[in-house]
Amino acid sequence: VASSGELAVARAAGFEPGDIVFAGPGKTDDELRMVVEEGIFADNVESLGEIDRLAAIAGQMERRIGVGLRINPAAQLMGSGMRMGGTVGQFGIDQSELEEAVRKTLSHPELILRGIHVYTATQVFEVGPLLEHCRNILEISLEAADYAGQPLEMVDFGGGFGVPYFEKMAEFDLESFGEGFRDLLSSYRSDPRLSGCRFLFELGRYLV
Repeated sequence: VASSGELAVARAAGFEPGDIVFAGPGKTDDELRMVVEEGIFADNVESLGEIDRLAAIAGQMERRIGVGLRINPAAQLMGSGMRMGGTVGQFGIDQSELEEAVRKTLSHPELILRGIHVYTATQVFEVGPLLEHCRNILEISLEAADYAGQPLEMVDFGGGFGVPYFEKMAEFDLESFGEGFRDLLSSYRSDPRLSGCRFLFELGRYLV
């Protein structure tokens, strides 16, 4: 979900809190309080400041809450209609600050480090670059687990699957991507730093 309204709709529709992740920049204190109250799986924080704000609110409510760190990767995803990575940006925590973000999260007893979230592109039609992007996210996840000294529970790959809005646009080759992604994942699943990890994609628009 990406707003308090979407969270309310998801809960009303019967989704369990443990299956909900809240992603998106500019969350208000009221939204963070709702996140803590509902006890969802993870709030994907966008900044070092949001980590402290979330911890303070959880502390006031005497609750604990899961955290995903939205990382802005140093590597840029090519072949995308819109890119958000590869440079300092307004979305997420820069990869150079990953260690600080992990340590800051773990310093707050109210927070549970769940894992990593990367959303750096949309409208991607080229399978190869997207698979390489996913490999990079897995490598960032292993780096985060090393900093944390514990396995991760979540890797959120974001979205990005292309939607052909115009007649001359080819469809995203989901079968080819799926085959490549399964092979990629199989090479990482045995790593104890990702044992029992939940792997997520945000494909709302693509599914619609």
